[in-house]
Amino acid sequence: MDIFFVFITGYSQYAIDSFAVHPYDYILKPVKKAKINEIISNLTKEIKKRNDIGSSPPKIRIKAKNEIFMIAPDDILFIEKQEKINLIHTENNVYKIHQTLSKLAEKLGGNFLRVHRSFIANMDKISRIREVGNRSYEIEFDGYDKVALMSRYKFEEHKHRFAPL
Repeated sequence: MDIFFVFITGYSQYAIDSFAVHPYDYILKPVKKAKINEIISNLTKEIKKRNDIGSSPPKIRIKAKNEIFMIAPDDILFIEKQEKINLIHTENNVYKIHQTLSKLAEKLGGNFLRVHRSFIANMDKISRIREVGNRSYEIEFDGYDKVALMSRYKFEEHKHRFAPL
């Protein structure tokens, strides 16, 4: 998907066979400089378009009761498990869903860390981590009054990410 084939050849009879590898273009000799420049220009535009599409993470779809919400991962502060329900905390809302934390973690990607068996936190939204005794920790978020918990084991696992500069 990220490779573009352009065949340059003097043999027109192989053009149909080239479709097996889905070429971007097939140029017959003699090659004209204008044709090469046109292909390079078009390929550049195509690559830029693909990069722009992939630059922001896709929204995740969450079904809560009889509604489906589209939430950008960047809007999520943390996810909290309470019994069989997971609460997705954003700055403006809390969504209740029935989906495992493991499945949610798969959808969210690398900025989200499993910091406790009942919490996943967005690294970009953490404002402070505070030790609260018995080697357990609270994670605070800017402008949000609820906290996420971090176990001492997960702190040890991820402490390199929290090391001061």
